[in-house]
Amino acid sequence: MGVLDQSIEQSVFLIPVLHEVLKPDNVDEFFHDFVDEMKVLQQKGLNLNSKHYTIKISIVLADAPARSLVKQCAIFNSYYGCERCTQKGTWLRRVTFLELDASPRTDEYISLQLQKNHHNNLSPLCSLELGLVTQVAIDHMHLVFLGVMRKFLHLWVKGKFQFRLGTKDIRSMNQYIISITKYTPKEFHRKPRFLKEIDHYKATEFRLFLLYTGITILSNILPKENYNHFLRLQCAIYILLSPNGSSVEWNTFAKSLLQKFVSQVPDLYCNESLVYNVHNLLHLKEDALKYGNLNNASCFPFENYMQSLKRLIRGKKHIMRHVVNRSSELTSLVKNNIGTEKSSKTIWNNYVLSSKYGDNCFITKDKRIILID
Repeated sequence: MGVLDQSIEQSVFLIPVLHEVLKPDNVDEFFHDFVDEMKVLQQKGLNLNSKHYTIKISIVLADAPARSLVKQCAIFNSYYGCERCTQKGTWLRRVTFLELDASPRTDEYISLQLQKNHHNNLSPLCSLELGLVTQVAIDHMHLVFLGVMRKFLHLWVKGKFQFRLGTKDIRSMNQYIISITKYTPKEFHRKPRFLKEIDHYKATEFRLFLLYTGITILSNILPKENYNHFLRLQCAIYILLSPNGSSVEWNTFAKSLLQKFVSQVPDLYCNESLVYNVHNLLHLKEDALKYGNLNNASCFPFENYMQSLKRLIRGKKHIMRHVVNRSSELTSLVKNNIGTEKSSKTIWNNYVLSSKYGDNCFITKDKRIILID
């Protein structure tokens, strides 16, 4: 899937579609057509409607296993699995990364394969004008929300005895979660759920907890030092997701918060918690600085599009035919403005406004709070 990052709508579109039970055995063959077409586009550009467009790859987005496949490098949970620094992991019943300031990995490390243990093979994308370190982002959806936030929430709710919260505290958290459910605006696609359903939480639910609700839910639950530790993560990620993420001053501040967060993990929890996801918090600020903020380097739009693709499938047979035919039909409908009438909802600056709880309150630029009756 891809997006034209300089277009107005920035709609997700299909590039290749693969339906297999397992990952492709031959990566060169899998990427062959894409690489050949992309070489031509990078060299000659594209002529469309009497205009000439220069085509470049801005960024590659994928989760950690997929990035390993694309770059043909070591898997994330191996000793040399970090994509951004050259340190060797330490075995503590799992691979951990204990260093905070290891030497950074560069694009040349990939193209020249300077650290042999990090590479499985030469990536087919090396033949393109693409930096396989600087232009392959560490997606924060998988790293922060489905990785780090899920890990620590699991520790507090279902973890080892020394980290797990008491039954009374978990009950208090559940009561607070339910009390705010009806006040959650439509911009959050999922309402908060009981913590007993944590194993089924989606990335958007962990995002809601980390960035918004967790600040108040945990305020009188976690020990003060652990709570401040959580706030460092919350504040840093909030900055990197905001327009300030590319500001050198704010980015440096977020970096210091994440360094402090990671450095405190062994003392507040254990060394075993310094796994790939926690370690790579140290490298997130690089993507925010390069791409404006982490929202510009996110898998969320593609994950949402994937769900819409799944809804196009109407049976277990001829799956590829279903996807291709229905996608073509939807594209045709959009081009002809069929079924695309505007909704009757009041939308202002991409926010839904109504008299319903959750969508009936907003703050103005002069700091006044407005309530819609």
